[in-house]
Amino acid sequence: VFEHRSSATLVARPNVDYDGNKWLMQLYGSLRSRFRFCNDQENHSAERFTPHVSLGKFGFTSSARKVAAAQMGVMSGLNIPVRSVDVLERSPDGQFRSIASVPFSSLPNTPSKGLRHIISDTGYAVSSFFSEKSQIVLSIINQASRSASRSFENLHITSDVIPYGSAALDCALPKMSDLDVVIMLRTNHALISPSRFLLLANEDYLKRLMTCLRETHAVAKMRLRPIRSGLNILSVQIQPNLPPADIILCLIGHDGKPMDAESDGAFDSIQDNANVMDVLADVEAQTGGIRDSFSIKDVFCASLRLVKLWAWNRGVYGAKCGFLGGGSWAIFLAYIMKSIFITEQCGKESIFMGTKSLSEAAHLLTRIFFDEASRWPWPQPIALGTNQFGNQRVLLQPRLVVLSPSSASNLAKNSTISTCLVTAVELRRASTLAKCIIENDTKAACISTLESVISPLRLQELIASSPEIIALELVYNNEESLPSRHLPDDVEAWGCGQYLSFLVNLERKLDTSLLRPFSRAFKVQQEWKVGTSVNYSGTNREGFVWIVGVCGVLSKEERGAVEDVSSRIASCFGESEDNHGLDLSASVISSDDAIERIVS
Repeated sequence: VFEHRSSATLVARPNVDYDGNKWLMQLYGSLRSRFRFCNDQENHSAERFTPHVSLGKFGFTSSARKVAAAQMGVMSGLNIPVRSVDVLERSPDGQFRSIASVPFSSLPNTPSKGLRHIISDTGYAVSSFFSEKSQIVLSIINQASRSASRSFENLHITSDVIPYGSAALDCALPKMSDLDVVIMLRTNHALISPSRFLLLANEDYLKRLMTCLRETHAVAKMRLRPIRSGLNILSVQIQPNLPPADIILCLIGHDGKPMDAESDGAFDSIQDNANVMDVLADVEAQTGGIRDSFSIKDVFCASLRLVKLWAWNRGVYGAKCGFLGGGSWAIFLAYIMKSIFITEQCGKESIFMGTKSLSEAAHLLTRIFFDEASRWPWPQPIALGTNQFGNQRVLLQPRLVVLSPSSASNLAKNSTISTCLVTAVELRRASTLAKCIIENDTKAACISTLESVISPLRLQELIASSPEIIALELVYNNEESLPSRHLPDDVEAWGCGQYLSFLVNLERKLDTSLLRPFSRAFKVQQEWKVGTSVNYSGTNREGFVWIVGVCGVLSKEERGAVEDVSSRIASCFGESEDNHGLDLSASVISSDDAIERIVS
C-alpha cells in the first residue's frame, strides 16, 4: 500500500528477486539508457525503481490494507499485456500525466501470412495484429483529446474516444482498413449556446487536437480536410508502422443529443455497430449459441474478414469507388444471418451441425453468404430493420443499396450501374466456385476451394480479359519546394471523385454491361505513361491511374463518346482553383498496349 497525505493506493508488486522477473529490471535499464532525463522517480525514492501495478485508490489506508489482505495470493499468475511505454510528467499538484506514448513496434507492418494461412485461421492473426496496433493509436488519440479538451475550459467540454466500423467489430484487416474514430464532445453546461459550442468545437477543436498530437509525436503526419459542408475529418498517421486513423467529431449538448446533422451522422456510425451486435445477439438467443468455445459473434467476425478479403482481392471493395465498404459488407452478412436463423426459423443444428472449430463454422457461413448474396435482386435494399424503407426512392436500374440501421440512409450511395453489375458477377463467381465444396470434403480441400474463391484478380488478368481498356489518369507535381504541391492521399481522394463522375457519364453513353470498373487506383511514376495527353515532364511528376475494362471492342462512335466524356470531366476539373497543378485525361488503349505499358 502506497500511503499519501489523504488517501492510499493499493498496488501489486512483482518479486524482482525471482528469476522469472529478471527481465523487468533489464527492460528498465534499457529504457533508462534511452530516456536519460526520466529520473524523477529515482530522485524521490530511496528504492529507486519500484515496479508496480496500481489496483485502486482508497480514502483510508485501513481500507486499502483490508482489500490487500483479501487479494493476497489471488493475483498469482496474472498476465498483463504491455503495448507501450509512457513518458510521465509530474504536475505542480504532484499528480502524473502522460505526455508521450512510445509503442513497442519492432515488428513489421503486418505478419507475413500467405492467402492459404489467412483462410485457414480466418484472418485472425493479421486482424489481431491490427487490433493491437490500433489500441496504441487509440491511447495516443485519447491522451491528446483530453489535453485538447482542457483548452476549452469555458465550454465545460468532456471527451470520449470511440472506435467504430471494422476495428470496433474486430474485423479490420491491414491495407484495406483504417482506424475509424469518433470523438464525442459533450458540454455539461446548460448556459452554453449551441451556436457557440458548434463554432468553437467544430472548427477549433480538431486544430487543437493536431497541436496536442504534434507535441508528443513530432513525426506524425496529419491532414485536416472537409468531406462535405460542415463536416471535417482529421486523418492521422502516428508512425509508419501504426494504422492510420480517421477522426470525426460528434458534438453532444447538455441534453445528451447530437447538436447538428454532422454529429447525427457520427452518432449513427457508432449506433450502426451496436445494431449489428443486436442482430447477432438475437441470433445467439434464437439458436442457443453454437459451442462453448465460440459464439455467433465469433463466427460472424471470422466470416466477415474472409468476405472483405474476397471483395478487396476481386476489386469490388470500397465506397469511394462506387462499391460496398466494410460497413456495408458487415450489414449484408448480418442480414443473411438474420434471414437464416430468425426470419426463416432455421435452427443451429441444420446449419452448423458437424463443424468442429471456429474456422470450419466461418468457412461454412462464408459459403452460405456467397450463395445467398449471389441471388440478391438489386436494387432491392439490404436492411436490418423492417421500418427503414419509408424514405427510399424506388430505383428502376441496378444499384447497390445497403441501408444504415440507424439513419436508413444508403451507405452505398456512390454505387453506379456498372459497379452493381460487377459486384453481382463476382458474387455469382464466388458462389459457383464455393459450391464445389461437398459435405465430406476435408478441411484442406475446403481451404483450397476457398483459396480459389478469394484469389486476387490480378491486373494482368483484368487487362487480358478485356480487349480494350479505358484509363483515367491524374498527374500531379510532387516537388516539395513548390507552394502548389499536392499530397498523394489528397490527389487520390480527388481522383476517386472524378473517377466516379467519369464512370457515371460513361454509363450514359455506353452499354453498361461492357464496363468492368476496378475499385483501386494504381500509382505511377514520371517515367511511366499510358499513352494519353497527360504531360509527365518535370522533375517530380507522379500520378494515379484508374482502370475500366471493356468487354468488347468499341466502335468509332463509342470512342468518340469516351473522348467527349473525358473532355467535359477534364474541363470541369480544371476550372477549380484547388486543382491547380493537376492534369486529368482519359483514353482508350488496346489490351496488348495496356499489358506492355501498365503491367510492366
